[in-house]
Amino acid sequence: MRFSEEEQEFEALYRSQYAAMYRYASALLKGGGGPAGYVAGRAEEVVQEAFSVAWEKRGELLASPSPAGWLCRAVQYKARELMRDDQIWLKHILRCSEYSDTRDAGDFHLRSELSDLLSEKEYLLLKRLYLEGYTYRELSRSLGVKQSTLAMRVKRLKERLQKDFSEK
Repeated sequence: MRFSEEEQEFEALYRSQYAAMYRYASALLKGGGGPAGYVAGRAEEVVQEAFSVAWEKRGELLASPSPAGWLCRAVQYKARELMRDDQIWLKHILRCSEYSDTRDAGDFHLRSELSDLLSEKEYLLLKRLYLEGYTYRELSRSLGVKQSTLAMRVKRLKERLQKDFSEK
């Protein structure tokens, strides 16, 4: 398969800038005041999202006088977006925690406002991430899955919940 010149240029930019963008995203997330383990797994998510946007707008990116600067702004935007979204999730989980006692599975299902939307296992996953400060690394080890698999699972879970919230 032959790549166009634009695709080759984008690939070269990706390869040369990925590590720097990862470090930048990590620094932004650490400075965002998240829990100690917050950054593990999240910086990669931010960088991947930023490069996804960059791919969609590759003409603008490659025409920029500073493609690295363009990418930095995209990473900064995506990191802020992620931290803002996480604060919303934290509020949902905190509110849900007020009404549920996770020691009693029946009580969880009766009292939680999210009981129609989340299984107890899903709720505990979000609770561990957002309330208890578990890292993606720690959770992936305890669940026996890769960090990227866990990140995708959490992302899909949140997307499903957002869809369900918007329909109600």
